Amino acid sequence: MSKIQIEISTEEFLEQIHGKNALIYFNVASNTWRNKPQSYSEAKRKLKYRNSQGDDIGFIVNSGGSKKEDINRINACFIDWDCGRDANGEYFSLHYVKKKKDEFVKYLSDSPLNPSYIVETRNGFHVYWLTKDYSVTPEQLVNIQKRLIVYFNADPSCTTPNRVMRLPGYLWIKSKSNCSPFNVRIYNYNSLRYSYNDFDASFPFVSDDDFSEYLEENKKGRKSDHNNSFSYYNNTCDIYEGTFPDDIKEKDSLTNNNSIIDILKKKNLADYLGIEYDCQITPDKSLHLRCPFHDDSQESASIFVDKQTGHFRIYCHSSHCGFNGSIIDVVMKQKNCDVSDAVRHLIQHYDIQKDEKWKKDKRREIDDNINIVERINELKDEYPNLYHFVNRVRDDLLSKLRFARDKIALRTSKGDVIVICSLRKFNALKGGRRNDVGRQNERIDRYCVLGLMRKLPDEEITKSLMMNLQGQRDSLVKGLGVKGDKANIYRSQCYSFPAYTPDVLAEAEETAKKLRENGVKMNSISRDMIWQVLGPEKAAQIYPQVHKQGISSAGNKFMGKVESCLLQQLHTRGYARVPEIISEITQEYDWKSVTDRRVKKYIPGLLTKHGLAEVTCTKALKEQFRIISRGYPKIVIKKSVLASGAA
Repeated sequence: MSKIQIEISTEEFLEQIHGKNALIYFNVASNTWRNKPQSYSEAKRKLKYRNSQGDDIGFIVNSGGSKKEDINRINACFIDWDCGRDANGEYFSLHYVKKKKDEFVKYLSDSPLNPSYIVETRNGFHVYWLTKDYSVTPEQLVNIQKRLIVYFNADPSCTTPNRVMRLPGYLWIKSKSNCSPFNVRIYNYNSLRYSYNDFDASFPFVSDDDFSEYLEENKKGRKSDHNNSFSYYNNTCDIYEGTFPDDIKEKDSLTNNNSIIDILKKKNLADYLGIEYDCQITPDKSLHLRCPFHDDSQESASIFVDKQTGHFRIYCHSSHCGFNGSIIDVVMKQKNCDVSDAVRHLIQHYDIQKDEKWKKDKRREIDDNINIVERINELKDEYPNLYHFVNRVRDDLLSKLRFARDKIALRTSKGDVIVICSLRKFNALKGGRRNDVGRQNERIDRYCVLGLMRKLPDEEITKSLMMNLQGQRDSLVKGLGVKGDKANIYRSQCYSFPAYTPDVLAEAEETAKKLRENGVKMNSISRDMIWQVLGPEKAAQIYPQVHKQGISSAGNKFMGKVESCLLQQLHTRGYARVPEIISEITQEYDWKSVTDRRVKKYIPGLLTKHGLAEVTCTKALKEQFRIISRGYPKIVIKKSVLASGAA
């Protein structure tokens, strides 16, 4: 994207946005003329005078008033991007700012929608996308603004429709900054205008939770800006950081995503970080530098090439830091993001060409899945048993599918989308409370049993990705100071979603039917239960990382106690009751909530083993077994009793 060769005046700029002779709310010295909307021709003389006296000049982009509730026409969507400040909170030099601006413009030129206007300020750019026929509503604008802000890592405060932006043709003035005034000017212009659908199709959806998370990360980033002399690497756009290496003359072509991690890790880290060096970095010769992750008064870090893999790595020898990682680890630390986002960032950074058809096909496939789950009520008659297990958790499953749709970057060896996510993140997607995180395991197991989701086995994940994930897990839980089961909620796992074809849905319905026939409750699913009811092959498929055969010794011991109680009740009175089994075993284990779930995990397998069924009492059964109780409780009896017609 080159700088435009024709001159656009302030009058023409405002006319393109607001319309000819429109009344505009101008802002002088951070104060909006709330009761004095004027045409530019009326306000120009006073604006020029106030600017000459040292006041900044701005205007409200959209029309209708000065308060957000007054805005009734959306003229443009926009972002405010700048390259931040140094460790002391001071503005960077113009030389450095120009370098970062050039990098941002390169990234901007590859964005899904070409901007209508790019306005250059002293420290960055104001970027505008004009609306087509003013068809975007104020509510839609807020949604679009969040997408643009996250996509370009721009100022997070630019979400309100009454936002004030700098007026081109006037001086940028910061009297307390020790910076000279800077002429705010139009850097580039085109006549394109866009509808809401254009934005919706071009920029990934950002939920309220996603944006809140972005705000938190942004706060952390800004705080670290004042403690890290290299923090400016965090102040570029969301998917673009550093500089394009000079040695990349042609676009890399990637036809097999299994090689993507290897390709990225072989990129020169020194070039990526924008570090000047004279010598060639080889397995035998490393580059010493100041660590980019802490205040480093001496060259305590080194970049080297791994002899076995050819991967570039950076290692800090300081006892206060000790950072050690690849280019992917660097991005994850800089941006506080997950592996998937780091890889996506690097793919765009190096302009690696991916199989776009595969991405579009997978996005369409997941959209079809979403449509099916959204219509689960309409499919109740066709798939009654599947409906029984999915309906109550529909929103949770939808949140995972939408997350997968927006994270298409990596694929398995079978061509499925790799979804990398922790239980904590999955819980946050649906707005769950912190103490709901543990329930995510149960729900994921539910979807996997039904064949609506898959936990990926190691052989479908590249070795590089596995090592990177493991390293990040260990680093994260160590930093958090958590161990054991508490650490599991922070560890990212790999999943995929099959296409919900008629065959897949039919198989899910059959599995759901079998589970219901065996009295399986979805909150009591375990590997041992699946092993008993659906067989070892299904158990291995649902729990691919568990390589042991059969049921664990501890599981066998506990199941033996459940079986003993069950058979004793059947022998004594001809029927058994699960609540009574739980009550009896709880006396020994003394942890009712856990014991309750454990008992229910083994009951279905024991019913299958002994030819039993759990049924709701009928009047005839109550009379036959002399059950004296109010209502009709559930009891466990032999299937032969049901077959005899006694029920």
